[in-house]
Amino acid sequence: QALPPGTADEKSEAVIKRAIELLGGPKYLSVTSVVSSGNLTQFIEGEARGFYTFNDFILYPDNERTEFNMLTGSPRRLPHHVYKHGDLELLKMAAIYGANGAGKSNFVKAIFDFKDIIQKGVKSVKPNKFKLNTSNKELPTTFEIEFFLQDTMFLYSITYNNHIILNEKLSKTNPNAVDEIIFERQLKNDKIVIEFNGKYNKTAQDKYRIKLYEEEILKHDETLFAKLDEAREGFGEIKGAYIWFSLINFIVPNMSISNAILLIPDIFDFVKQQIGKFDTGVKDLKVVTSTFDQFFGSNNIEIKEKLKEELSIRNPVELNDYLKANHKDISKYKTIATFENDNYVVKSLETYHFNKKGEKFVFEPQEESDGSVRLWDLLTFIYFVSTMPCVMIIDEIESSIHPNLIKELLTKLSENTETKGQLIFTTHESNLLDQDIFRQDEIWFAEKNDGGATELYPMSDFNIRYDLDIRKGYLNGRFGAIPFLNDFKNLNWKAHVE
Repeated sequence: QALPPGTADEKSEAVIKRAIELLGGPKYLSVTSVVSSGNLTQFIEGEARGFYTFNDFILYPDNERTEFNMLTGSPRRLPHHVYKHGDLELLKMAAIYGANGAGKSNFVKAIFDFKDIIQKGVKSVKPNKFKLNTSNKELPTTFEIEFFLQDTMFLYSITYNNHIILNEKLSKTNPNAVDEIIFERQLKNDKIVIEFNGKYNKTAQDKYRIKLYEEEILKHDETLFAKLDEAREGFGEIKGAYIWFSLINFIVPNMSISNAILLIPDIFDFVKQQIGKFDTGVKDLKVVTSTFDQFFGSNNIEIKEKLKEELSIRNPVELNDYLKANHKDISKYKTIATFENDNYVVKSLETYHFNKKGEKFVFEPQEESDGSVRLWDLLTFIYFVSTMPCVMIIDEIESSIHPNLIKELLTKLSENTETKGQLIFTTHESNLLDQDIFRQDEIWFAEKNDGGATELYPMSDFNIRYDLDIRKGYLNGRFGAIPFLNDFKNLNWKAHVE
């Protein structure tokens, strides 16, 4: 039965008005974002599964930031995929699926940019705000990461806008206690203000050093994190945390990584031992070391001197882009300049093939297929994950690699019970969706919401059996994150063909 006209509306409006007043009135209505943080306990089958920190970010009117993590969920299968550190349980791998344009590559790029910002400052990356919400144009960008190093959990965050850092903070986190701030840098009245943990701010010399960073050393676009790592003495805990970011490495399409195969004998031996097993035609590898005069000739003095100057700043130097900028042709892959044993040298890679007569032929890497070169990079990453507490991130892991080969590589990694690092990758390859290779909490999906923003969610959010064919379920749309193909029925290609 309907109430008399106006009665319900008047009472409802009065309640809402009073609630808004109690929450802060106009100030509450002008809120554009809400940040929540705290601790939570998971209860699974009646058992408490430790304490975890959480951060939740909501941007009004219709956007919420999705968090990606490598924490364990409810699945119990493949227990050797779990690294245990007290109450903390971290996963070995994460595979991210999604349709084209869902935001998978942007996720990888965001982490890539984050690392660059920390090490090189905010001017090292182009401003890249979410364009589909016009309110984002004036809002700052925030990156935040929680990581584990030598039995300590750290939380690092940075907020910047228009190439100016507004806030930067490093803390030690503890699920059972309040976070301990190591340093916090803020911008107040256009001036940098730095607050340190008490142990870094005890003496008059400490206070003088902080003032020096605030007024002279630190620039608005540079991270305090990097500057403290450069300090000649002190800040050991901060320098230790900073090292962790050097343990993050990337492979993206059309980019060959790693000088590691040229610089680290153990990695070269591992790749060399494995490469002949994959029927790519490559039977052997060799690192060729040349002096500057042997490689460049005796005349190119200017290039050699420029490289020596560059090597005094960073060692090694990749020659691909460097010589391209100097209008010189060079092998597309795996060529570096370095300073070792008191000599300036160039290191490059050669491969060997054999014909039917058993005769050996030398190939340069640019003569190899993209798949062969990509395979060297993947083997390098597998070596790192198997032997070091690092994070390897690959965009489109199946790029240029046969589906059977990439599945075999990941199966071997999955079965390895002695790995130490983490592998995160994006993919479209549905053949990898196998519960004998991945736990349900190691499989993630990327999907755009109605506002065009990317949302990430794990398969473990779904109630599925361990014997389910998850590949079939994914292709049938059970988990989302697939292309919407209905409009393909309306394509009229014939109308455009004469």
